[in-house]
Amino acid sequence: MTMSQMITKSDLEDMFKNILDSSGWDISGDMLWGYFFESPSDKSLEDLAKQLVADDYDLVNIYQIEPEDDNHEVWILHVEKIERHSVDSLYERNALLYNLAQKCPEVKYDGMDVGPIL
Repeated sequence: MTMSQMITKSDLEDMFKNILDSSGWDISGDMLWGYFFESPSDKSLEDLAKQLVADDYDLVNIYQIEPEDDNHEVWILHVEKIERHSVDSLYERNALLYNLAQKCPEVKYDGMDVGPIL
């Protein structure tokens, strides 16, 4: 993953503002954060999922999506964790997840989403 593809603090500032403006959620408290990883191999994602579960993430799913071209399989790992984040703490979390993905063959960190705890 190149630096230009990484999520910046500015991106996160915009995300926090947009969520507050569009949903009214106070995301400064505990929220359900989802994190996504992508790989052409489900095996690589299974290994990563074991690491993340050991670090108190909840495994949501590993699933295949339709590839943009016919030559490559695309698998997604989705994990969740109830956390409280600021722009700075989420930036640090993303840096940790980018680094973790780089240590796994063919895996890239694909970003996050957030929602209220249901």
